[in-house]
Amino acid sequence: MKKYRFLTILTSVCTACLLMGSSANNAMTCDGVEDIPDPNGDGVVNVADLAYMMQCLNGIIAPTYLYSLDINNNNIVSQVDLELLKQHLLNG
Repeated sequence: MKKYRFLTILTSVCTACLLMGSSANNAMTCDGVEDIPDPNGDGVVNVADLAYMMQCLNGIIAPTYLYSLDINNNNIVSQVDLELLKQHLLNG
């Protein structure tokens, strides 16, 4: 059930990003953060980072670099960081 819920959320987020015109190759910045970290380390901040972060926060995979998941730089990786990334992906 947990895996199904994750896939449902991921599909919804990916669909929303595509419908709102978010480019998969657009880099971005967060409010108060000079350069947003690249959670999956592929050199581009996009919806793939959101999927990676969701997997890490749900314990499906272990992050390569924990600091790259800390979007708001408060030394705590949480749902808040995921929401910040999601918000900025949707706002393009």
